[in-house]
Amino acid sequence: MPTNNKEAENSISRHGSSSCYFDPSTLKSSKKPGYFHKLDALKHVNFKRPDSDGHQYLDIGCGSGGFTKDALLQKVRPCRRIVAVDREEILLQYASQYASHPDIFYELLDIEKDDPQPLIDKYGQFDRIYSFLALQCVRDLKSAYRNMFRLLKDGGEGALVTLTGSVITDIMHQLRCTEEWKDYVPDPTKFYSERFFFNAPIVAEAVEEAERVATAAAGLNLVSCAVYDCQWIMPDVDAWIDLYVPVFKLDAQIPEGKRDAFRKDIRTLLEQKTTSTAEGCAMRHSFVVVHLEKAS
Repeated sequence: MPTNNKEAENSISRHGSSSCYFDPSTLKSSKKPGYFHKLDALKHVNFKRPDSDGHQYLDIGCGSGGFTKDALLQKVRPCRRIVAVDREEILLQYASQYASHPDIFYELLDIEKDDPQPLIDKYGQFDRIYSFLALQCVRDLKSAYRNMFRLLKDGGEGALVTLTGSVITDIMHQLRCTEEWKDYVPDPTKFYSERFFFNAPIVAEAVEEAERVATAAAGLNLVSCAVYDCQWIMPDVDAWIDLYVPVFKLDAQIPEGKRDAFRKDIRTLLEQKTTSTAEGCAMRHSFVVVHLEKAS
């Protein structure tokens, strides 16, 4: 297994190139407001088996590694290790450089499309699987859950926190549909699954049914499923623009002469769709939190 940054990077680099739709370097100096809300989502999951310092956990969709290292690891200790996987090589290279830790091992894995057996051969099966705001990009949920079935030990459990919709993705979708910006703004429907809601109310029953069908098809037990909205807070609208525009490369293709107009349009939409509070500017993010189990 990779025991240092260089070995981890070499392991990752052997697996081809990346088509990542956001820039990990923009996250280096900003602790995202979502850290608290990701951890808070775990209050909807009551694990049947207690924590143990002998357990190893899998983090699916670890991204740039900051949350895994700074939040998840602290939450799940004591444990033997976390194996953190992502399908994007560029994110794992970034994580290996900026979010390294002796108890975290970064590996390339597409939970939807890859064979998990090499990972199982290397580390064994896992006591728990965690995933935070990653599975909204998985189109074939049944395939992903079948792979989770293989990755879990008998009696193992999963806590999966998935985005079902948000203000920022609604705005991306709106901008993409405008005549002025359609040729420049990334198309979010290419990144997110058909289960994702754009500019529409979140239908909890539909979300829950998709989870029931996928877990049953994979041979997993659906212990619980919670669908809800939460409000993330930033100081003001500009703080949201400064966070999300570079992260999602929203202005990467905008001609220099049009950038002021683009920023103005984003600001207008954000002012319409966010809420001013005593704490700052609140933006809706909608979650589904799934607790699943592999029978003993």
